[in-house]
Amino acid sequence: MCNINLFWRAANDIDLIILDYDYNNKKIEKSFENQRFLKLISEFSYINYKIQDISIEILTTKFIPYTHINKHNLIWTCNIYWQIAMKIFQLIEYVLTRTDNKKTIEIIIDLMWIYNMHTKNFKRIKKINNALNYLLLSNFFVYYYLPYKGRITNNLEQINEKIKQIFIKNNWLNNLDKNSMIFSLI
Repeated sequence: MCNINLFWRAANDIDLIILDYDYNNKKIEKSFENQRFLKLISEFSYINYKIQDISIEILTTKFIPYTHINKHNLIWTCNIYWQIAMKIFQLIEYVLTRTDNKKTIEIIIDLMWIYNMHTKNFKRIKKINNALNYLLLSNFFVYYYLPYKGRITNNLEQINEKIKQIFIKNNWLNNLDKNSMIFSLI
């Protein structure tokens, strides 16, 4: 068993997702305009506030199916399969765009931590793949229609080929490919 402290790192941001479809960025900004401790950094698809150097992103353009949400009274969180899929997607994105090695290392550490805490869930390839398929759809729609810089929706055919090579060279990822048609989404 690995020591959990090996995989610890301070949170660099907090992501929140708005559940109300009618709640757009302007309504969010108005709701928080009198909060002195928040510093507003507005982006196209999300609002970013800062509290003591910790970024809080409020996303209004993401889609997470209810099947991938855990409800804890007033707090709803994405389930472990969505978290694994999110980290896999981020890792693929940063590897393919060859940007920000520090972020890539943080993603790998996050995956190691999740694996250490939830080893049995990594064996449920179909559930991870299902979450990854929904996440890919959600992110590609957002990335395609909003002007993100350096995102992976440019040159999709080349990226698809690179992703296939990553899956071929990695046995665990190769199991994901065998269990679905993940590449038909890209």
